[in-house]
Amino acid sequence: MVSKQYGNYDLLKSAHRPLLLYSSDVEIVNTYNAELRGFANYYSLACDVKRKLARLVYLAHYSLFKTLANKHRTKAGKIASKLKKNGEFVLEYKVGNETRKVKVFKLKHLQSNPVKAARIDNLPNTAMFTFGRSDLLDRLNARICEYCGIDTGYFEVHHVRKLTDIKPGKTKLEKLMIARNRKTTVLCVECHRQLTNGVLPSWKQSIHSKVESRMT
Repeated sequence: MVSKQYGNYDLLKSAHRPLLLYSSDVEIVNTYNAELRGFANYYSLACDVKRKLARLVYLAHYSLFKTLANKHRTKAGKIASKLKKNGEFVLEYKVGNETRKVKVFKLKHLQSNPVKAARIDNLPNTAMFTFGRSDLLDRLNARICEYCGIDTGYFEVHHVRKLTDIKPGKTKLEKLMIARNRKTTVLCVECHRQLTNGVLPSWKQSIHSKVESRMT
């Protein structure tokens, strides 16, 4: 099994990567770091991610050492010894007169947050989204046209994208929606049809006071 060209995973035999030989040392280390960090973050929810990835990371580290050794025509052991500082593998490089460092990624750098096996398949609690009744549902269930006051037949919801679209209110219905600070209003089928066609009469709203008394 070959993993990211690190070598043979089953035999735990690492290999250098010829395509990286013409990159700088910093680019080579950053390439391995990005790949290993990506693997580790992807599997970070697993309870034993560090144990499961230990073999791959070991293979990748020695692939890195062999790639740098091949580039500088030396041995991988010498590269590893040169990079090792206080239990870390650290590449030092200069930018002008400033010395900078880049650590080789290790699994101990991973901040994992494992999900316990017993909790993995638990269903989320959606009661807060389903048990509550919204203001719109209450108004629909009241089965009263909020414009003409009829309480029989079918009812529909008229919706505007935002209240500023109907300001300043010119029609009775627009004034009603602005006064209530609502972008929706529940209408009977006939009122909704007349509103859509632009022929909703203003006289229908004159009897709306009895609706208000029934809804309060």
